[in-house]
Amino acid sequence: PERRGAPVRGYTRISERPIRLHCAIAHPDFVIVLDPTLMDSAAAGVADGTTPDTVFLINTMDTPAAVRKRLGITGGKVFTVDASLIAQESFGRSIPNMPMIGALAKVGDVISLEELTGAMASRLKKKFSQAVVDGNVSAVERAYEELMSE
Repeated sequence: PERRGAPVRGYTRISERPIRLHCAIAHPDFVIVLDPTLMDSAAAGVADGTTPDTVFLINTMDTPAAVRKRLGITGGKVFTVDASLIAQESFGRSIPNMPMIGALAKVGDVISLEELTGAMASRLKKKFSQAVVDGNVSAVERAYEELMSE
């Protein structure tokens, strides 16, 4: 059954070559936090296994400096964006996934904003109304623009 609201730790590997390793990532290049309440949970282990090069992307209204202090992050880079607010204002629901992908496009150097929004629109229009597509594209673009860095 589907669980909503429960903390979940997920792992994604991105590579130009086939990925043959299917396990947890011990030392992530990126840590992306969709639920800002996880920053207050020691059990969530948001900074576990991170390195001085890890990039943190956090859904919060807090500044990157405040997040760095709150989590005790000494290295890496910290970025924040209020993805929940952007989602609420863009398509009427506080679902931060799409805005966070937009923010990741800016810091991740994996896909351009144009490629991302084009691929999203192409996929979403097969299943959703144009208003839903436009709302999601708008949310991605806003998060890309409103991303805060140190």
